[in-house]
Amino acid sequence: MKNNFLSSTLRAAKSAVLAGTVLMGVMSCDRDDTPPEVTHKIVYKAEVSGGTITSGKYMSYEEVKDGKPVILSDVPAGGDKWSKEVTTTMRQGIKNPALLVMKATGTNDSSTLKIQIYVDGQLKSEKIATGQVLNADTQIEFVY
Repeated sequence: MKNNFLSSTLRAAKSAVLAGTVLMGVMSCDRDDTPPEVTHKIVYKAEVSGGTITSGKYMSYEEVKDGKPVILSDVPAGGDKWSKEVTTTMRQGIKNPALLVMKATGTNDSSTLKIQIYVDGQLKSEKIATGQVLNADTQIEFVY
């Protein structure tokens, strides 16, 4: 009887030590709960048919505060085509806008200004303005 008691006590003690070791191992694991970073390629495009680009602004992502872009960069005047590729990297799950605002002067009433925003090679937004005074803007929001 004494032998059974000692044997079961030893078994319980071994189980307790094993459980404690496993628990300490699990508790001491380093867990990084920070979401991974994700990179997106944003391409802005503008094309004037029968006219000239006079001004514009786009979200450049040159400065980021609290996970959000804060700088709008200027589009140079002149020419009938413009494009800009911007690569951005932020934490997974963050929502971010992409913005393009363009102005152009058309030579006649059938002149057009077409602006587009692509994210990772996919067209996400397109706007077309027609006339002599051409204004177009588009904005999207995407998730990293």
